Amino acid sequence: MRALIISLTISIFLTTAVGAEEAGNVPRSPNSDSRDRAAAVALNYCRAAFFRIKRNGTKPVLVEEQENILNNLNLNGIADQEVVTLYTKVLEEIGGETIAEKERQHLKSEFRRNLGRQAMASAFLLSTQVTTFQYGEALRTGAGSWWDYRNLKTSKESAEWNIEKSRMVQVVNSSSHFLDTFWKMIQKKNIPDRWLIRCADLDSLDAALDETDPEIRLRLLQRLEKFMECYPPYWYHVARTHQALGDWDKAAETYENLANYGAGHFRRDEMLAAGVANLAAIQDFQGNREAARTAQEALGYADTTWQANLVCARILAKHGKYELAEEAALRNIDAHLERTQSLVALMTIYQDAGEREKLIHWLRDEQVLGQIPVPAVLRACTYLGSNEVPTMVNRHLLRTLFGYADLNLGMDDIVFRADPLWQIGTAKVSLLINGRTVHAPELGQKNEAAEVRFRDVSQLGGIFSSTPRSTKIALVLKYPHMQPTVLHLRRVAPTAVTAIWQNDGARQPSQLGRRGGNYLVSDIKFEGRQLSLIRYGRPTRSGGRLVETSPVKPEPPKVADENPITPPTNPFLPASSKKEIKAETKPSPTIKIGEVTPIMETKPTGITADPPSQIP
Repeated sequence: MRALIISLTISIFLTTAVGAEEAGNVPRSPNSDSRDRAAAVALNYCRAAFFRIKRNGTKPVLVEEQENILNNLNLNGIADQEVVTLYTKVLEEIGGETIAEKERQHLKSEFRRNLGRQAMASAFLLSTQVTTFQYGEALRTGAGSWWDYRNLKTSKESAEWNIEKSRMVQVVNSSSHFLDTFWKMIQKKNIPDRWLIRCADLDSLDAALDETDPEIRLRLLQRLEKFMECYPPYWYHVARTHQALGDWDKAAETYENLANYGAGHFRRDEMLAAGVANLAAIQDFQGNREAARTAQEALGYADTTWQANLVCARILAKHGKYELAEEAALRNIDAHLERTQSLVALMTIYQDAGEREKLIHWLRDEQVLGQIPVPAVLRACTYLGSNEVPTMVNRHLLRTLFGYADLNLGMDDIVFRADPLWQIGTAKVSLLINGRTVHAPELGQKNEAAEVRFRDVSQLGGIFSSTPRSTKIALVLKYPHMQPTVLHLRRVAPTAVTAIWQNDGARQPSQLGRRGGNYLVSDIKFEGRQLSLIRYGRPTRSGGRLVETSPVKPEPPKVADENPITPPTNPFLPASSKKEIKAETKPSPTIKIGEVTPIMETKPTGITADPPSQIP
């Protein structure tokens, strides 16, 4: 009975959107019957909503259709008082159904309380009589059954029927008014029958959309065109199918039809925003100068369609409209819609626009760095170069990938643990060790981190082998459509690694401090540039970075420095550069990548270029 009430309730507003015929202010269509077509489109939207609710008449569906249809209509085009009255009636019916549902829930709760109260009282009375040896009274009380509570159930069913009857009377009264108004509006607007869809047509559309082969799906959709002319979602699905087949001209033409029929009906139309954004993408691919204007138009239909926002942001940035592109990306970020992809798009926009300060501002945010894939971070660092890379980026890269030696009786393994931000699963991974390349590692997942294991690669200090004097290790990541990214690693003491994770014990990996030694990324070669993350040296108790030290005892520093773990002065060095990093007081020896050099207990030399900062 509840399903019947919901169906009758929704059937009331099958004509409510007829008043939106004036809302069909379709600037693209010069046809004289555009108002009549707009009225048919509005009716079809309501018919489809009724069809969906009839298929799945749950409360969430009812509320969803209310928000997408009634509360989203463009009211500027409503010119008839009858239509406004119908809107009011529909809202009253939906509100009445909500109240009735709450009354049903309250009635069920009251029934359970009364039933439990009566059963508990009977059980307590019988228990007391037996305990006090009043067997005669207990015999009179007896054991209860369902028949003792039958009257309660009868009262509950009677109350529920009163609620249902009241709702049905209201629905029937509203339906009478609905049918009369609906027929008058149809005659007034002179809408042909072929413009109006039926439930059978919607069934056929669902069956066509379930077809996975785009060629077959297109043929099925084309056979429905006769009855789907004034139903915009049909044109959307046809255009998407043409686009999947690579027929750009047909797809663009169909998206134009979608805009002609669908514009003006809703205040926010996500389907139209996505369709016009796809049209802009096709125009941009074909070299059409109207692509930027079309993308800007798509942003005007809705602001919560994250795919359309990203597509339009890319097109607008390509055509030099950086402020509009930035706004499109920020729509997603502010609303927490696909923040990862949106942040990557925003970083790219800032690089294209030359907005270095804005780019640095976002890279200084640790929360933002925790959402951007590492390849995108490296590309931003490549753009900045010199001293403009924030120190937060260095610490972030150091803390998201490390390696360690897993010692065996014979040849030892090298294992790398990487944060998901490195996207190891999408890259081809290989290892360079002492000039030898090792392929085909074992990839796994452990504690939400990617694990890469290279088995039996070298003797790295096992039980029956000595620690090698020098081991050059580099991890090579070949991401799709990108040049290889080379990560040079250095073996460091456990205390050096622990300093990186200072004050963050909860995130410190359990593999740190192994006897086989730990490896940290010393520098990264990416797209012809080199980003240096650490200077090889002694860790300190208060820092999260490493400084260069000299085997010769240095002179006392002029300025005391409590945080000698610092990033390099120039994070980016040309890949071909062989210059040595020198201290202010005296030159220090050159240390090759991966070379194990004794570290003497020395005091900091105070040679950092920027003030040290604490690691969170």
